[in-house]
Amino acid sequence: MVTKIYVRRILGAALAAVLMCFGILGLVSSLNEVSVTSAASNTVVNVIIEDRVSPSIDSITPVSGPITGGTLITIRGGNLENIVSVIVGGQECLDITVLNPTVVQCTVKPHAAGLVDVTVTTIEGFSYTKRNAFTYITDAVPPIPLPPITGMMSLGRFGAMTNYDIFFAVGSLLIIGFIVFLMIRRSRKSREENRFIVNKKT
Repeated sequence: MVTKIYVRRILGAALAAVLMCFGILGLVSSLNEVSVTSAASNTVVNVIIEDRVSPSIDSITPVSGPITGGTLITIRGGNLENIVSVIVGGQECLDITVLNPTVVQCTVKPHAAGLVDVTVTTIEGFSYTKRNAFTYITDAVPPIPLPPITGMMSLGRFGAMTNYDIFFAVGSLLIIGFIVFLMIRRSRKSREENRFIVNKKT
């Protein structure tokens, strides 16, 4: 009887020591979850340790987008399955979608032009920040297309003049003008020769 009492006290002390050790580990790291089960006759300690690792970011695509926002970015890294928040340039990303433990997608909000940081945060509160990971760029103003020349002035196919048509038309006008100039000059020269002949006869 006495022996059984001593055995139970020893087992109880051992259990208390194990629980204390795990309690200290929990306070120091707060990264493990410990579960202990005790039976009535035989004391059994079951320890379940669940590692909670911080997320990481390897790459972000695309690396830039317009200042108006709306760019769908893809974040690739590690331990992203529990991501609940994505911050791009200090603003919460929209429509966060976890595709798998290594890929997350979201849509960025409008922001001023320049480089910004990207931060991901898990439901447990762990976060990771990639510095200067995304660039907001000013929207380029598209050139205003000039309407094609149509109507009676058109010499091109399908009622519109192309650059080749305009070049051909200008060149043709110059050639025709030069030919007319030569014809007029020759005509004047012929008249002067005829007058000289007539005056010589008289």
